[in-house]
Amino acid sequence: MNYAAHLLITFEISLILTLSLNLLVGYCGLFSLAHATSFAIGGDSYAILSLHLGPGQFVNSLFLGAGIASVLSLLQSAAAWRLRGDLFTLASISLQCAVFGIVYNWSAPDAPPGSWQNLTNGPLGISGLPEATFPGTTATG
Repeated sequence: MNYAAHLLITFEISLILTLSLNLLVGYCGLFSLAHATSFAIGGDSYAILSLHLGPGQFVNSLFLGAGIASVLSLLQSAAAWRLRGDLFTLASISLQCAVFGIVYNWSAPDAPPGSWQNLTNGPLGISGLPEATFPGTTATG
């Protein structure tokens, strides 16, 4: 993938995250510091599912990862539904710290990435994902 396409994709991902944060902060008036947890859960669940489902299952991994992120985001927001103001902000940063600790530390050097012992591969992240295949084309990166 060339540099311009990489920049465009990164810009579009940042734009989607900015618009969703604007929805929460601008229209709902809730200052959340845990916005990246949903993004991390969705990305990691897609990566783990694509490792386990294998090549040619891009769409299934994508929708299952989005579904897992949605359900877990709903569960994490259920704890903060009655909180407002500073308490909501404190609850969101506590959640952000907890998810960061889990994602950063769930690793074992002797287990393959995506296994139960090495689910997120810690600070190294999940690598070796299969190529995303669409009908009639392959997206390589």
